Amino acid sequence: MLGQTEPHCLTPSILDNEMATYLDLKDEVTNQLGADDANISVARRDKIINQARRQYHSEHRWSFLKKTENINLTNRVGQLPADYNTRFRPNMVFTNLGGRPVYFMPVDWDTVESYTEGFNVYAIQTSTNQIKINRQSVGTISVSYQLMPADRPLDNSQDNQNELSPMISTIALLAVAKWWLASERATGKYQLFKEEYDRALALDKASDMSNEPIVPILPLIQSDNNRIGV
Repeated sequence: MLGQTEPHCLTPSILDNEMATYLDLKDEVTNQLGADDANISVARRDKIINQARRQYHSEHRWSFLKKTENINLTNRVGQLPADYNTRFRPNMVFTNLGGRPVYFMPVDWDTVESYTEGFNVYAIQTSTNQIKINRQSVGTISVSYQLMPADRPLDNSQDNQNELSPMISTIALLAVAKWWLASERATGKYQLFKEEYDRALALDKASDMSNEPIVPILPLIQSDNNRIGV
């Protein structure tokens, strides 16, 4: 029975440079809850783990969640990938014109048409999961974005599938915190695990950023001759 044993704080442990499975994540959570039933489907627990996964994956532009897709445009509008995380703007939007890369800068959806073909701008509409650019002459763009891993089903069918995060211990801390708050209304235990999660999250972010390449800062609006547009 979950919640019978006093929890102890996790120390982010396994899985630097290793691929953990979803069952590993469930095992970390159930151990902290005094249970030993990770291989058994527990809908309430597994819903909370999914909530923790979604929150963690949206806390930062994680390097392990970066993805690039080519998008075909019709009348300057294209459909973003189904796994696009709407919490973030794209990391980069670009195409190749005349043998050189051309980068598009973000603007508001309603202002895209106000930029002439000499500028390169795009906008995102999260309600329709669409991207729009100002250049009629461009038929395909490449979008680098943060993907949102899909929720796991509330059964054991994906237990052996790998988690994308290299630090499942941090996600487990958040899941345990959410469990105590949502299921047991134990605010003291929630706070204990939430504080541990916040510390682990800060370390994860610092580690992830230290491994990221330096990306040059582009002007707010880039035109074909690299001048800043207004």
